[in-house]
Amino acid sequence: MYELTETQTALVERFAKGEARSGESAGGFRVIGRGKTRASLVYRGREKGSQVEELLATFVPNGRVRYPISNAAELRYANTQMVYGERTAEPRWRSSNNGERAVQRALRESGAIPIPFNALEEAGLKPRQVHIIEKGPAEQIVERVIDNGETKQLERHFVGACLFEATGVGFLFDLDRRELGFGRLNSFIVQLPSPVAATIAQAYESLKPQAVRDAEAKDLVVLRQGEWFFIPVNREPLVNLVVANRMLATLGRPIATATELAKRMGLLGWNSTVMRALQACGIAEGQLQAGENRPNSVEQLVREADGSTLVKGQVYHTGREHEPLVLESWHRVVPNTATKSWTVTGRVD
Repeated sequence: MYELTETQTALVERFAKGEARSGESAGGFRVIGRGKTRASLVYRGREKGSQVEELLATFVPNGRVRYPISNAAELRYANTQMVYGERTAEPRWRSSNNGERAVQRALRESGAIPIPFNALEEAGLKPRQVHIIEKGPAEQIVERVIDNGETKQLERHFVGACLFEATGVGFLFDLDRRELGFGRLNSFIVQLPSPVAATIAQAYESLKPQAVRDAEAKDLVVLRQGEWFFIPVNREPLVNLVVANRMLATLGRPIATATELAKRMGLLGWNSTVMRALQACGIAEGQLQAGENRPNSVEQLVREADGSTLVKGQVYHTGREHEPLVLESWHRVVPNTATKSWTVTGRVD
C-alpha cells in the first residue's frame, strides 16, 4: 500500500527525463511550472480538510544544461495514508526501502540527483539555486532505533554526501562520520571556506585548520567532536599556581603542576576551596561554542594568555548529538574552518 501505481511510476520517470508537461498528474503527484525543464514535481493531498503540498523534485538551471534534483528529506505526505484521521507512513524498520520512500527511489533510479531539501532550508537556500559539484554514492548504514521499548541496530538507506555550490559559495552535506560509528545519524550542512572545493574529499580537507594539518604531519592523533578538533600537547597549561597554593595550604602539601591540582580536585571532590583554587589557576569547567550551535561542555578548560585553549577530561555536547569524548591528557582545541554550519532539522532518507 506504500508503493507507487503504474501511472504514478510512469509520471515520475517521465518527469525525471524532462518529458512530462505542466498539469500532468497521477494519484496525488502533479507537475507544475512552465516548460519541460522549468517544471517541479509535487505531491498534493488533503490533511484534516485542508490542501497540503510537498515538493518532491525540480529542475536546476546550469547554463544550457538542466538536470533534476529530488528531495531526499523524510517526506511528510507522499507515500503515506490516512488512518483514523492521522497520516501514517510505513515504519522505517519494517520498510523494504529502509527509509527511502517509493517515489524517492523512482526519482533516483530515473536520473534525479537526490539531496535533502530540509538541509537546503537550514542554510537559507532554495533548490533551484543549487549546482551539484559531486554527489557521493548512496549507502547502507547502521542506526540505533527504539522499537516497542527495545533498542535495535538496524541497517537503513542513506542518500550519501553531496558537495554543491549556491550563490557562488560551496556547501557540503553529509552525516557526522564519527557519530555514525555509535549509531547516531547526525546530518549537517556547512558553508565551506573559499575557493569552492572540486571534490567531497577536498571539501573535508578544507575544513581542517592548518594547526590540525601540522599535527597530523607529525603523526599526532587528532580527535574530533562536532566542529572541534583536539590536538595533544606535551606540556602543562600555562597557569598561575601561586594563588592556588595559598588557598590549598591548609589542605596539604604545595601543588607543583596543574595536572596534580586537577588530581587533588578529584580526590577531594568538589570542595569549595579546591574549586576556587582551580579557578584562580584558570582551570574550570567551560564551554566551547561555534556560532549559534549548541555548545560542547568540558570538565577542565584553560584559556592561556596567547589565546590558546587547552582542555582535559570529558567533553560532551549539551544537545546530546555527539558521543562524549574523554581526553586523558591536555589537548589544544581548535574549531574547523567552516564559515557557517547547521545541524539539519528533521530526518533524511
